[in-house]
Amino acid sequence: KGEGEGGLLHLTLTFPHPAPPPHPLLKEAVERAGGSLWAEGSRLHLLLPARKAPKLFLPEGPPPRAAVFDLALLQVPEALEEAPLEGLLYTAFDLETTGLDPAKDAIVSIGAVHVLGTRVLRHEVLEALVDPGRPIPKASQEIHGLTWEMLQGKPRLEEVLPAFRAFIEDTVLLAHNGAFDMAFLKRAGIDHPPLVDTLLLAHLLFPDLKDHRLEALAERFGVPILGRHTALGDALMTAEVFARMVPLLKERGLRTLGAVLYACERLPLAKLRY
Repeated sequence: KGEGEGGLLHLTLTFPHPAPPPHPLLKEAVERAGGSLWAEGSRLHLLLPARKAPKLFLPEGPPPRAAVFDLALLQVPEALEEAPLEGLLYTAFDLETTGLDPAKDAIVSIGAVHVLGTRVLRHEVLEALVDPGRPIPKASQEIHGLTWEMLQGKPRLEEVLPAFRAFIEDTVLLAHNGAFDMAFLKRAGIDHPPLVDTLLLAHLLFPDLKDHRLEALAERFGVPILGRHTALGDALMTAEVFARMVPLLKERGLRTLGAVLYACERLPLAKLRY
């Protein structure tokens, strides 16, 4: 029974036979904590002083981007279904935006890099800053460091999109938590499935991993975390993480684009929509 701060927490374990005597080391540890431990018949009693849980420090800023997906992004063109993962040209990309609502917010930065199989082609990159035509909320500025003053005079989105369209032509899109980014691109008139999402791949490869964020995956694979929350920095990190995932996917028998996307489609996360 717990009585809150300053009260007592009483835990009881019941055995089908007489309770064993408490181990001396365990009993000593409990007593040092100001509690007591004893056996009584078939029950083992643990009495500890109840303490108030410490308050967690929560930094100010916007809520983290929700982990979401859209099954439409897993559609595999018949011509690519049997294509081996290592035989495809990908475009790893990322967007920075004024906020988290694709229906209201605007793109402020685009970064992309080509990936040939497991080779990140760092000499084939696209990076563009975009004038959103509106002020950027402070909370978003604190994430990506871009202000409207910095972006005024930069090209508008309609001026940047032709170069991006050309860059992604004949490639498979690759992103981390890409449904968010694709929602912004669809609003801008770019609908280019399929999408290989390293967030889904992480859930596929490491279902018991508690943290599937991009930086956590980068650390797991030994990828340097450089330029986090810049569009090109995150695109490059996504590309490097994916390159290290391909051998693990192949070990599981997932050697083609179709096999990978069909496996992702069965994940619970894939049932969510942005």
